[in-house]
Amino acid sequence: MAPRVALVLVLGGCSQIFGLDRPAGPDAPPDTDTDFDSWPDAKDNCAGITNRGQEDDDKDGVGNVCDPRPGEFDLVVAQDLFLDAAGTAWTTLGTWTKKPGAWQSPPSADGGSLIYGTQLRLTKPAIQVGFTIDDIDANAQAEIQIHLDDTVGVSDCTLRHEPNSGDTMLLHAAGMTGTNNLSALGSGTSYVTTFSRSIDVTKCSLGDLESIQIPNDTADELTPLVRIVLDDMQVTIHHVTIYQVKL
Repeated sequence: MAPRVALVLVLGGCSQIFGLDRPAGPDAPPDTDTDFDSWPDAKDNCAGITNRGQEDDDKDGVGNVCDPRPGEFDLVVAQDLFLDAAGTAWTTLGTWTKKPGAWQSPPSADGGSLIYGTQLRLTKPAIQVGFTIDDIDANAQAEIQIHLDDTVGVSDCTLRHEPNSGDTMLLHAAGMTGTNNLSALGSGTSYVTTFSRSIDVTKCSLGDLESIQIPNDTADELTPLVRIVLDDMQVTIHHVTIYQVKL
């Protein structure tokens, strides 16, 4: 198996970490309109995706098109649409490529990491990742893993390509594994995966597919290490949202 690629985040304490208040980067002029929807980035509630109406059903300050759960008043802790061309919020190891509105991982056979750090304790953290598969080794067990790891447990949501069997979505939590069959993962296909973890339930979802496990945790709060790990797969990451699910 090829070396792993990891995107590592430790949850930040406020929305400024990923530029929710200044989504185009600290040096962007106040009239910049990245998504050409007639709303300047400084006032746009989703600066990377066109939304002229600025719809925000749950009134949490994050537009519906950017909100993982637009009908619920969740606390968006961090959101990165990768609009800042300089990419100053990130440290890279390996040959990651910064593009306007995206980070591209190294080729599927190479290793590297994209790292951000800070910390916040949450009761029910969740992460949503939007990405496109650029290249996948059809002859290998290729996968993308989204981890929410804590001192009370290690869990991950994994999309896996199996060369000799059907592709699957796997959920690992508290020593248990949930499995859902997937349509074949393929290059050029875009996905949005959401993974949440709490003291009483861990959930992985992709479209209409959902897998749930009950962990044996005892902590009232979690301080998760958030990681995206790649094996034998190259992806372009378009957005990452980390949020506290409404209790």
